[in-house]
Amino acid sequence: MALVRSELLRTVRDVFADPQDIVAGTAPGWIGVLHRLPARAPADAPAADCRRVTDVIAAQDGLTARAGIGEPAASVGGLHDSYQDACDALRLGARVDGGSTVHSIGDLRVHQLLAAVSQSARTRLLDLTAARLREQPDWPALRDTITAWCESGFNLVRASAALHIHRNTVVYRMNKIEQLIGRPLREHRTAMALYLACLADRLGGPDR
Repeated sequence: MALVRSELLRTVRDVFADPQDIVAGTAPGWIGVLHRLPARAPADAPAADCRRVTDVIAAQDGLTARAGIGEPAASVGGLHDSYQDACDALRLGARVDGGSTVHSIGDLRVHQLLAAVSQSARTRLLDLTAARLREQPDWPALRDTITAWCESGFNLVRASAALHIHRNTVVYRMNKIEQLIGRPLREHRTAMALYLACLADRLGGPDR
């Protein structure tokens, strides 16, 4: 295990090779990176570097690695918050998007907020907002449709592309959802309440 840990650290340091980068093991199975961002680096550069790391680890060591990315910081306190955000991104991302190996906190702020709410509050939100939907055998598909509809800016074309299904299938599911809840999904308050309920359902049990 010591040899594997040493090899993993070497792999990460090969990618995050700036002299000001700090790479160290923070806990069993965890490696922390404080990465200096160049002044004009593309916004997605850290995610691309993390994907390189996870791909190399998979190819060389046959291990599945995940990465969580916090927000840029310019102070010691900011670095602490960024590290905590990266840990949250890693934890939450694995629960809501298991198909990806790299998770950015910027994409998971709402999930982070919901995870900070008590389990009883999340359960109450689900019970009061989506009870009839959850009784349906195709609840996972309905949940994914609501999520895609909201995250696509309430646009049918983008939602169908995100779900990889035909536009008419999205329309059919939305009509079914509206019949079950008795309100139109084009009412943004209704859609957002359902969206939060869907995220709460995907988060599952207590986060901590």
